[in-house]
Amino acid sequence: MIRRVIAAGTAAAGLVLAGAVAPAVAATTAPAPVRVLSVTVSDVTLKPHHTVSVKVTAKLSRALVGDEEGVAIVGPADTQNLDELGYDVLAPTSVPTTLATTFTIADTVRPGSWVAEADIFGSPTAQTPSSSVDKTFHVKLPTALKVNASPEPAAYGETITVVGGLTHYSQSAKKSTAYAGKKVDVYFDPKGAAPRAKVGSVTTNSKGGFTKRFTARTTGTWSAQFAGTSSYAAARSVGDSVVVEKKKTHLAVNASPEPVKKGAKVTVAGRLTHATSVRGTLHYTAYHGKTLTVWFNPAGPKGASKVATVTTSSTGAFSTKRTQSAAGTWTVKFAGTAGYAASSGTDYVAVR
Repeated sequence: MIRRVIAAGTAAAGLVLAGAVAPAVAATTAPAPVRVLSVTVSDVTLKPHHTVSVKVTAKLSRALVGDEEGVAIVGPADTQNLDELGYDVLAPTSVPTTLATTFTIADTVRPGSWVAEADIFGSPTAQTPSSSVDKTFHVKLPTALKVNASPEPAAYGETITVVGGLTHYSQSAKKSTAYAGKKVDVYFDPKGAAPRAKVGSVTTNSKGGFTKRFTARTTGTWSAQFAGTSSYAAARSVGDSVVVEKKKTHLAVNASPEPVKKGAKVTVAGRLTHATSVRGTLHYTAYHGKTLTVWFNPAGPKGASKVATVTTSSTGAFSTKRTQSAAGTWTVKFAGTAGYAASSGTDYVAVR
């Protein structure tokens, strides 16, 4: 703890604060001694080439009466080198028991742990405080975090690479430089109702960079977060959204002969292929070992019904022979998978 002895009686130095005058009381009734109950001060982040303000608020056990007490605030003071920035009188606010003041801190001060202190003096001539409370806070240098997630769009099941960089402001270099050896948490916010959640952690390299890989499952936004230290501020990157798509499939269907004699056999055949990517010009290849359903919808109001199930060969091909007694449409359906879209194909066959 840092203690500063302040001569509360030297009014010319601006150290004594007289509180609001309380209602008249009997001469034999002495108010309880005033105590500092708490001091509130928040961490601050330095701004290069600018000054920043830090507000200190103190709560007292009761309002000051006349000039029987003085209140002063000391600090902020750097606990590492004990450099005191100054002191100020706590100015009364609209609440008589709450007092506050503001200090200005230059961008050249040492980052780290600092202390603000509020002191009560029992009389204008008291040399040492009768009640004193201090509060540690942190003066921090700014950091910045950037993130890029790729590829965009990504195919379901593909690898998404999250690349980024962490920098911090260097007072000696007077610019932002790489922040090496620091833990960065990677977050993913899926599109929809699911909340943003941490999905991994990584340590920055000598250049402040990091890379983390994930499996694409759903569309969402990738971001990163640095928790900060006692000397460097926390940072959160802007999010990078990546759309995750299923690879397209194509189902070619042909029923023959066309037309067909009533009661004769018709061969329903074709081929199932799938795209190899979701980006650029799409190229298709055989999709083997997949189950397809075959449907027939006769002309008229009856409606379609499933008549067969087939499995694609190593070339993606399929074939089935069925008896056709009425004109109608043959439809073959692929239901799709987690990573591949559904598709279907049709062919109408007349009966003679």
